[in-house]
Amino acid sequence: MTKIELAEKLGKRWTKGEMNRIYIDLDKIGILNVSRYNTGNIAGAIWYDGDSISNTQAGKLLAVKFWLDVKTQTVDYKSVGTGADVDYVAKAVAKIESMLADAEVTA
Repeated sequence: MTKIELAEKLGKRWTKGEMNRIYIDLDKIGILNVSRYNTGNIAGAIWYDGDSISNTQAGKLLAVKFWLDVKTQTVDYKSVGTGADVDYVAKAVAKIESMLADAEVTA
């Protein structure tokens, strides 16, 4: 399986003009495991390595937009205004890159 094929399974493709991206949600791919109350508010959050993180930080991380640029095959993000911790954002990018690189190795 190629990096693009895996990203398409994990995310949603978006194109506009010259931009061709596959957006990836942290909670849908297991990097951030979130439990919620019936109201939809975050009840608890666990990072992929088993560490608990605050509900507030989890909400901020879920607001960050992560994507794979199909043209360059690089992972990028936009976190403007989210207040997300830069260390967690960097870890998320590294984990997404690792997951996609593993797809290339096993192909």
